[in-house]
Order: sequence, then structure tokens, then C-alpha cells
Amino acid sequence: MPKKIITEMLEGVGEFVKDSAKQAAETIDPIKIIDQAAGVNRREDELTKYLKDLGGNLTAEELEKKKKEFEEKAAREKKEAEKVIKAAIPAHLRPTVDREPSIFDRNKQEEEIKKADELQAQKKQQMESVAVPSGQQKGILAGKRRKPVSSDFERQKNVKIG
Repeated sequence: MPKKIITEMLEGVGEFVKDSAKQAAETIDPIKIIDQAAGVNRREDELTKYLKDLGGNLTAEELEKKKKEFEEKAAREKKEAEKVIKAAIPAHLRPTVDREPSIFDRNKQEEEIKKADELQAQKKQQMESVAVPSGQQKGILAGKRRKPVSSDFERQKNVKIG
């Protein structure tokens, strides 16, 4: 019984592989496969293909000549389109020409740089001078220790009045 199930599964897989191989063979161009196996590199761009379809029997030199003409024509049309677009853009939306900042702007930038440098120096100095915990301070600047407030409260509570 399990042998029968396994054989049916293998037959199903075999049929699936055959069908997918047929579909792949139909979609792949056999000429391209042969060229790839032989190492032949046929690269035709769309323009060359288009010119061949238009011109019929053209030599390689004529194809190159027409290709150059087409590229020059496209470049001219692009320049003309850019001119038209630039003319249509209002003055306030046109890109400005890079020029040196005014004296006021330069001074403002210098002040900002100085402030940033000062802040960096302060941060660096704070990082270098680590504060000693108050319980470990010694010397004149350490200050006197005070007794806890709770003991003062108890002392006042036990005082006799009168």
C-alpha cells in the first residue's frame, strides 16, 4: 500500500516536471539558447533593430551614420526643450547662481561656529572634571557635616519646659 502511494506521487512529480519543461521550452527562444551555448554575443539595441526594420538592407556604416544622426537630433531637441522650460519658469522659482555670502551672513556664520566650539569645549571640560561624591570630600572646601534633622527634633522634644 505505501509503495503504491509513493509511486503515484513520483508519477505526479514526473508529469509536473514534463509540463513545466514544455512551458519553459515554449517561452525561451531556442536561437538565444544556441547563441549562449556557442558563446556568440549578439547584442542589438532597439534603435538598430528599428532602423533595420525601416531601411531594409542597410550596411553597418549606414546604420552607425543614422544612429549618430538620431542621437544628435535627440540632443538638439533636448536643448530646445530645456530652453522652453527655463523660459516658462517664473523668476522666483529659477535656480539661483551660487555667489559668495554677504559680510553679514559671513559674520553670522562665524559667530555660530564660535558658539558651537565654545559649547563643545564646555562639554569636554565637564566630562573631564568628574565631581567627587559629597561623602568623600575632604579639606577646607568640603564644608562641615551637619547632624541629621531627626536628632534635632528628638532633642527639642525631650527638653523640660518651665
